[in-house]
Amino acid sequence: MKIQTSQEWLNKFEKLIYEKDIEKILDLFSDTSTWRDLISFTWNIITFESKSDIKLMLNSVLFEINPENFQIIDMKTKLKSDEAWFSFDTKYAKCKGHIRLKDGKAITFLSVIDELKGYEEKKGYNRELGTEFGAFKYRKNWLEKKLSDIDDLNENNVDAAVSSGNTGALLASSLLILGKIKGIRRPALAPYIPIGKEGFILCDAGANTDIRAEHLLQFAYMSSAYIEHLGKINNPKIGLLNIGIEENKGNALIKSTYKLLENNFKNFKGNIESRSLLDSEVDIIICDGFTGNIVLKLIEGTISSMINITKKSINSHSLSKIVKPVLYPVFDDLKKSFDYEEYGGTPLLGVNGIVTKCHGSSNHKAIENALLNTQKSFENNLINDIKDN
Repeated sequence: MKIQTSQEWLNKFEKLIYEKDIEKILDLFSDTSTWRDLISFTWNIITFESKSDIKLMLNSVLFEINPENFQIIDMKTKLKSDEAWFSFDTKYAKCKGHIRLKDGKAITFLSVIDELKGYEEKKGYNRELGTEFGAFKYRKNWLEKKLSDIDDLNENNVDAAVSSGNTGALLASSLLILGKIKGIRRPALAPYIPIGKEGFILCDAGANTDIRAEHLLQFAYMSSAYIEHLGKINNPKIGLLNIGIEENKGNALIKSTYKLLENNFKNFKGNIESRSLLDSEVDIIICDGFTGNIVLKLIEGTISSMINITKKSINSHSLSKIVKPVLYPVFDDLKKSFDYEEYGGTPLLGVNGIVTKCHGSSNHKAIENALLNTQKSFENNLINDIKDN
């Protein structure tokens, strides 16, 4: 039967999707068709420019995502024979799409993720208010709300705080309300940098730019307690970030810190050069916040740039259409394996309470991991262990 309308095409498409009959699905597309997917099928932004490309994609994802419930959402196009806007569901998301037909076959197909299931946008009366207008009694401004969150921790109304807001505001409110752990002179940010299945803690990563050797020694004590609480390792190996591995290298701060770490940690492994950061030689790398923040963003930027350069190189080759559907998911996995935010937030060590900072663009997985790590720090009494050290 020849397909007459876009509704008939979608009905046939959904039936074949359910039957997982990829060869017959391909018969619904013209020989010159293109399929543009924005995350809904492939978790990537990618265009498939031939039926062979579409076949490779469907073979790799169709049995996993289970697309269903294809329905036209623009009634003006319901009876049109050449195009339609539609909605559909996958195992993980609610999605939308658009098709254009010619002689009953698709010449363009667009599929776009709309929202993740379980994380739908709150609408109507359930919508969370952002900016509040008007004057009324007891209204709080943005800073007062941030202070209120930390104050709940100080008053033991909550056991820990996790924030993806402004780092400076979080640090200031934590110090103002919670104060520092007795004996700790400076707080520090200590992200865990994953390297495949291993990784290291970088401390400090931005809380302090002007420090002394005794501050770096305390960073080492706090980081040791934290990495042990994560269940990663006992008696962690510690390294000092420097411009060379020799003991006499570096400025006065680094030389003084070297002596302190050597005298206080049996597992101090000496200086670590930046080129050896990803070699998994140590479990904790100590540095000042200015240097640590540069290192953190350099790692993030370098991995992203190298992946983009590799993608451009692949696109320049004649076999790119064949290998892209296979290699691009690998690149995404590689990027995530070096993404400290995927691991789950950065603890603010040294304040008298468990506070975790997440990136402002953290996805649901990063927030979930941050909550789990924060819970683990609370249950294992991280603050008391830092006090004992």
